[in-house]
Amino acid sequence: GVSMLFGCRMGICHTCDVPLAAGRVKDLRSGEEHDTPGEYIQTCISVATTDCTLNV
Repeated sequence: GVSMLFGCRMGICHTCDVPLAAGRVKDLRSGEEHDTPGEYIQTCISVATTDCTLNV
């Protein structure tokens, strides 16, 4: 595991934003799923729904 940066743990400050390289994640606040390579995701409010690679 990798310790990810965070500030608020609520998705407000965007300290945890990292680009998704591959895979799919779900935003726990909205339920939206994201799978576009290069799209920035918020690691403090997202969970992987498949194997994922992040550019940290």
